[in-house]
Amino acid sequence: MKHFPANDPLKDSAIADMMAELMTLGPEARFHTVFRKMIEEVYSRMVPDMDEFLFSEEFLGFSKRQLYPRVRDVLYIIDRDDVREAYIVAGKGSGKSVIVGISQLRQLFKLLCYVQPAAYFELLPGTYIALVNMSINSSQALNVIFKRFVSYLDKLDIFKKLSKQAIVKYKKSEKDKEFSLHDFNLSENLSKYELFSETVGMITFPDKDIVVMSGHSKATAFFGYDIFFGSVDEMSWFESGKERIKDMESLPSEEIFQGLSASGLSRFPKAYKVVAISSPRSRIGDPLWKKFERIKNIGSVFEVL
Repeated sequence: MKHFPANDPLKDSAIADMMAELMTLGPEARFHTVFRKMIEEVYSRMVPDMDEFLFSEEFLGFSKRQLYPRVRDVLYIIDRDDVREAYIVAGKGSGKSVIVGISQLRQLFKLLCYVQPAAYFELLPGTYIALVNMSINSSQALNVIFKRFVSYLDKLDIFKKLSKQAIVKYKKSEKDKEFSLHDFNLSENLSKYELFSETVGMITFPDKDIVVMSGHSKATAFFGYDIFFGSVDEMSWFESGKERIKDMESLPSEEIFQGLSASGLSRFPKAYKVVAISSPRSRIGDPLWKKFERIKNIGSVFEVL
């Protein structure tokens, strides 16, 4: 039997306890017990594969007719363990917001499956892990990506088993002076409400130190969070085009993207995801096309045509 010195940091840890228990078991049982106990230390539930997450009634319960094959292909690519960033250029009605909404929910679900997400990623206690969607303005951010995400979350009953509480702060009416707090453990369906521009698009999971945020071109609060997942909606249209940003104080899309990416890379280098989506625009000067061409030239790119 291996001896653990008094000053060995494993002595008081769960790992040391597991090792001590293993010594009392026969050789045939040890591997199974190690695996089971280590899983229990890290996960409160195992993460299903993407097909099960999308189509099983236990999770999102889509039929295969509801998701375009190319949308599924892109979702599978984003979900790969070796993919950190994705750039998607597609026309209106192609399913871009569906891809982002599902990808964001998928990353949230992975975080909720950890017993202690912050501890697993070696973050200080009390550090909030953030999933952020950014868009041109607050209305676009709330009523396109965020509302779709909320509608998927409303469908995913199993998340209640992974988190004791989830709270969203919002307004039911544009004239409301006070915010309402919605607890997802209640039966009320938040997705039936219009999310007005004054709404704080934020869902917190207090027992897991996770926050989901909706931001826009003038929002800078997300820079203070550790970003696990980020998205930039209509990235090609931030600086010019029909939806040109007129307020010069607004952040350019490239600065927003870099803020999300840098935070993810520094805190979760092997796990973060950042997704940029946009309907097509002229390739000249388009920040999204520049990123796509740069990665394509490197040769590390997946194309779904």
